[in-house]
Amino acid sequence: MSALTRSQPWTRWVRFTRFDAYIVRQFLLYLLFILGMFTVVIMVIDAADKMNQFWEQKLTLGQIFGDYYANFLTYILNKFFPLYVFLAVVAFTARMSQSSEIIALLSSGTSFYRLLLPYVVTALMLAGFSYFLNAYIVPHSTRDYQAFESRYLKSGQQTYAKNIHRKIDQQSFLFLRNYNHFDRRAYEGTIEERAGNLLKRKLSFQLMEWIDSTKKWRLVVVTERYIDGERETLVRRNQVDTTLKLSPSDLYRHENAAESLTMPELNEYIRLERERGSDFIKQLLLRREERVAFAFATLILTVIGFALSSQKRRGGIGLQIGLGLLLAFTYLLLQNTATVLIGDAAPVWIAVWLPNVLFAAMAVGLIRVAPK
Repeated sequence: MSALTRSQPWTRWVRFTRFDAYIVRQFLLYLLFILGMFTVVIMVIDAADKMNQFWEQKLTLGQIFGDYYANFLTYILNKFFPLYVFLAVVAFTARMSQSSEIIALLSSGTSFYRLLLPYVVTALMLAGFSYFLNAYIVPHSTRDYQAFESRYLKSGQQTYAKNIHRKIDQQSFLFLRNYNHFDRRAYEGTIEERAGNLLKRKLSFQLMEWIDSTKKWRLVVVTERYIDGERETLVRRNQVDTTLKLSPSDLYRHENAAESLTMPELNEYIRLERERGSDFIKQLLLRREERVAFAFATLILTVIGFALSSQKRRGGIGLQIGLGLLLAFTYLLLQNTATVLIGDAAPVWIAVWLPNVLFAAMAVGLIRVAPK
């Protein structure tokens, strides 16, 4: 047998055929259709709920669609992107199966696993695209969407925090009675500097506000207390500008704070929180790992969708879509609750990657059973 003859099976696997182009095109067209359909549904439901607020705030169409919906839809559609990919795969693959296109291809000698190849390649491209969105695009949209919502739709209620305790570094601590993130102002606070368990310096102030031009905090009505053994020195000042290892966003931590940070910003934030010895570090590490794991959900659900919908069934595609949706929702639910179910004692990467490992094993099992 010649080398050319022996290489033919491999060339058939790697050669891009018209059928591959057809699969990729159908995959992307169905995905765009499903994204468009959900975009309309989400906008209609959200607009019906917020129309009175838009009217009361006297917002222009440019503000509503350009500032709000452009960012809100980017944020909300991205959260369920693997589900939309899954629906696209099930819809067009089940249609091909019901019209006997897959049976015809298998009868012509095409391997079942070779049919899966264009699905996997397209899913990998979409997974990379999903990661890029999560790492660099969606955080900006999330930030703008949350700022718009706080300014116009929730009257600043989501930007107010009380009794804030933050570790500035290993020796310094900040205490604030309350803080308004929208105004970037804090009221009634102290900064303590310690050497071990001994208090060395304490600043008390009535107001602390962020000066954007200098990237510093301005303390107003300040009392400084210096302690050296039994000797204490008291100094009062009207105003002090100081640099702290805390930005305005560090003071106000809502549940999804890390979602508004790009990957480089999140990595830098994690580095600073490690230096401070913060107890917030685990949540940040969790959010970073989720961005990578979330991209793999696109590939795993694509394989599961193909395995479930590639067989022709008497009842049509309804049962396939129903079963697939149940698995997809279970997968996404497990991704969002694995940390709670496992507990805080488990390493972050286990909580984040466990759903992927379990459903990847399920995908392998389904794709092995499907040809039979």
